[in-house]
Amino acid sequence: SGFVLLCAGLVLFAVSSVDAFDTHSLSLESDQGQYAQAGDTPIFDIGGDFTIETWAKWESTDSLQMGMLTKWHPETNNRSYALRWYDENGVKKLGVMVSENGADFGGHSVTFNPTIGNWYHIAVSYRANTGEAKFYINGIETAPDFSFGSRGNLHSGDGEVRAGAFDLDVVADTFDGLLDEVRLWNTVRTATEISAHTNTELLGSE
Repeated sequence: SGFVLLCAGLVLFAVSSVDAFDTHSLSLESDQGQYAQAGDTPIFDIGGDFTIETWAKWESTDSLQMGMLTKWHPETNNRSYALRWYDENGVKKLGVMVSENGADFGGHSVTFNPTIGNWYHIAVSYRANTGEAKFYINGIETAPDFSFGSRGNLHSGDGEVRAGAFDLDVVADTFDGLLDEVRLWNTVRTATEISAHTNTELLGSE
């Protein structure tokens, strides 16, 4: 078990690093620009609906922005989707960003100020035909408190998928802490499905 990235029930890559919850997680140091990356393959071209899930433990909250799971390459207009944590004028937030054409983008966010050293289960779903996003923190649905630029289907692009990074031109945009059980689904997972598997280690054959 440990760090797994899933899409439609397939394990795309797995990394074992340090112990967490008696399993393994990916330990990332923001000041060293650490992250995990999977190369561009068609399976990452979600196109429409998706759900991103991860367990996360912050080791600092001083950064202005930390990528969590992204296929987001602004330098080449290759934006697709991104889950990030960021600071907006002193307000800590989780945000999901989507782009239909790789250049223009929209997003949704929810206020979230994590306690350093605590584990949190983070999930966000996106429904392409309505542009609706839902956030779940430790299995509890939290409605977005800010939205802009509603979008539909997603740009596929040819950029890599990264766990723990947002914009590689900014080293400080990498995650500082631990990520575990990172899951990318090409469906809108329901609250019941998310809650039922929050504490389940998936194998990739589900």
